[in-house]
Amino acid sequence: MTDLPGALVRVLVVEDHPIVRQALASLLQTQGDLELVAEVGTAREAADLLHEQPVDVVVLDICLPDEDGLVVLAATRNVVPRPA
Repeated sequence: MTDLPGALVRVLVVEDHPIVRQALASLLQTQGDLELVAEVGTAREAADLLHEQPVDVVVLDICLPDEDGLVVLAATRNVVPRPA
């Protein structure tokens, strides 16, 4: 997590169902201390984004169409700093 007081917590949403993904994104955007970095629908998109942009938290669907969400979770081990 971020250590700076008042710093935003950067969140990535990974969910393949568009209505659920949009609902989560909308909810997160109402929170003043959270920054929605991106919302994606596949494991590949999530893995690519994790190597391009730092995030603090990943809201992750385990059942994704292209890959098991646990693969994304394992990939976060290679990202510095690692998301929670």
